[in-house]
Amino acid sequence: MADADAGRVRGAGAWNDYWRLTAETAAHRAGGPQDEALSRFWSSVFSGQFEGNQASRVLDFACGNGAVTEIALGTAGTAGAEPVLFGFDGAGTAAVAYRARFPGAVAVVADAARTPFPDGAFDMVASQFGLEYAGLDAVDEAARLVARGGVFAAVVHRREGALFRECEANLRAMQRVQASRILANAKEAFRRGAAAIRGHGSRSEFQRAEERFAAAVTEVDRVLADYGDGVAGGTVHRLYADLGHMYRRLGAFDPAEVALWAGRMETEVNAYAGRMSAMVESALDAAGLREASARAKARGLSVRTSEELRTGREGEESAAWVLVCDRP
Repeated sequence: MADADAGRVRGAGAWNDYWRLTAETAAHRAGGPQDEALSRFWSSVFSGQFEGNQASRVLDFACGNGAVTEIALGTAGTAGAEPVLFGFDGAGTAAVAYRARFPGAVAVVADAARTPFPDGAFDMVASQFGLEYAGLDAVDEAARLVARGGVFAAVVHRREGALFRECEANLRAMQRVQASRILANAKEAFRRGAAAIRGHGSRSEFQRAEERFAAAVTEVDRVLADYGDGVAGGTVHRLYADLGHMYRRLGAFDPAEVALWAGRMETEVNAYAGRMSAMVESALDAAGLREASARAKARGLSVRTSEELRTGREGEESAAWVLVCDRP
């Protein structure tokens, strides 16, 4: 298996776990400072597309559970348009979530570099923080799907941008949590502690397990001190607080239930770390954006916009790249 394909398989696994565990509507942290800029960008793109084109075929490319589709529907309602909606994602759980949110849409599972749709199938191909995970081959595929007179628009992660830096910090924090083995140590400490309380285990073994758990807790405490309680969307703080609550009441919790909880949390931690790693690895620098534009041109599209998406009160933060292309 080629490195790029192997990376897509690993990324799909992380995203499958993510969409199974979360109710967020976008690939970025909901409520972040970029949301207003993203909404303005997509509203502008869709307004231009729906004007005079009342039944546009719209593809949400690497859709997640439909952040872009939601804006498309809102804009279409204002314009009096009735778009035909399609979405696809490499993660099956995302496609299920998309279908649940938009029952009238068609949702499929597909590789972003090899979709099942025919050439020129869509009047609008839109992607938000999704296309880049498949590499620049996905630009070729997106361009192939754009009909004559249609539009391809994408928002992609920008290397060294504000979202990129946030993802890097989240990844470093989560990697430290993983390295601490706090969940494995917690399971062992609870198991041995419960046995000792019931007179079925060695108190010295419990003490050794407790020491390992205490060392892991200290490391996670340092992570929160270094990055703040909000790091990784609050996942680290929630894990830390839940463990503290349970450990103070050690005798009240069944070790088997603790083990099940720790297993779910481990899945969540690993999925989050995998997602952050994929975001960091897939982010484009300026040269990557130029190559994406060149690929679109090579496949018959004309580049309308290729620039930074800026956020903040005065546009002081560069959050992402935007690429908008037309097929004449």
